Amino acid sequence: MPPVSAPPALGAIPPDSVLVDPMPAAVDPAAAVAATGVGISVPADWSPLVVVPLMLLAGALAGALWALVPALLRTRLGIDEVVTTLLLNPVALLVVKALVQGPWRDPEGITESPPIVDAGHLPQLIDKSRLHLGFLVALVLLAIAWWVLSRTAIGLRIRAVGLAPHAARFAGIRVERTLLGVALVSGAIAGIAGVSEVAGIQFRLTSGISAGYGYTGIVVAMLGGLSMPGVLLSALFLGDLRVGTNKAESALDIPSQIGAVVQGVILLSVVGLLAIRRRRIARTDRPADES
Repeated sequence: MPPVSAPPALGAIPPDSVLVDPMPAAVDPAAAVAATGVGISVPADWSPLVVVPLMLLAGALAGALWALVPALLRTRLGIDEVVTTLLLNPVALLVVKALVQGPWRDPEGITESPPIVDAGHLPQLIDKSRLHLGFLVALVLLAIAWWVLSRTAIGLRIRAVGLAPHAARFAGIRVERTLLGVALVSGAIAGIAGVSEVAGIQFRLTSGISAGYGYTGIVVAMLGGLSMPGVLLSALFLGDLRVGTNKAESALDIPSQIGAVVQGVILLSVVGLLAIRRRRIARTDRPADES
């Protein structure tokens, strides 16, 4: 399993079109800061059964709190969350940079924090690989999200708000409250992805901690058709694509940017096909006297 597959999968768990935005891109660094703070502060002799859950909890809370600002701006003032999350992304990265170049700077490094305690490392699933417990966490969260959205009344309300907010409001559903709750849960899930990067791959906070996984999560959600099985398959595909292009750069002297180009072409193709499909449906539903 490529090391980049779990974060996009976590960041792309879609609440059925309620919010599909760059929020994970800003949440990941915030959650990484929270997880690193726990990882470098706890005593080294603490058990992993205590440290790992603490880091996951800190990352989830940090992600939810960071998502609260764009969520409130969306529900209270009607400001598009795409704009606010994009503006918050550089703020999060600047906070990370200030910490690794200031109070958390490792004397032996340049732009990184001291390493977290060994008890905060996520266990490897396969020896001598980067496949760690974060992959299983992503699978569990995908399964929970699928069950909630497809098998519960809460999921029905979420899907109604995502597909037809005006109709949902007419039916008595609290649209703003649902949007706020979904945003907080999405931020918490994206925060867990940030913890996964710190505790499973880097083992410290670095200025380059956010490698664009949040934006990749948007592509994953679109390619997956905003469905849980689709998210899993598209996350695996894009993870393989990213790792494969990086390997091809060193082995075959092929620019690694080719992966981003392929990813962009695929996304544009999917969006174009969806637009054509919706236009055909609209023409089919048009009354005969208007044709």
